[in-house]
Amino acid sequence: MRVIRIFDGADGEARFEDIELDLVLDDLAPPAPPLEQSAHLAARETFLLRFTPGWTGPRHPAPARQLMAFTMGRLEVDAGGEIRTIGAGDVVLLEDTAGSGHRTTAVEETVALVVRL
Repeated sequence: MRVIRIFDGADGEARFEDIELDLVLDDLAPPAPPLEQSAHLAARETFLLRFTPGWTGPRHPAPARQLMAFTMGRLEVDAGGEIRTIGAGDVVLLEDTAGSGHRTTAVEETVALVVRL
């Protein structure tokens, strides 16, 4: 499964990287048929986050290492000068917690489930 990773580069600038999470077929909820799942990660807290259209966050580091699963909408994220559009169906692993960070602009109303790790 593809996940977009945002991390601190050696120069302190945020960078994008596409990574693959391995999924393994497992009997998660018998008698339901097996499902593919990733390795389990310990979570500290979860919450929903809504971005209103036009909302712009200045360059900032992520407040914590976290996964964001986008359920609707579309954002433009600038990490180290590279701009990507992120939206419904995308999963982002934010690990740029110490450097200059990233900049985010909501193109349309966007909702994400945030899981702090």
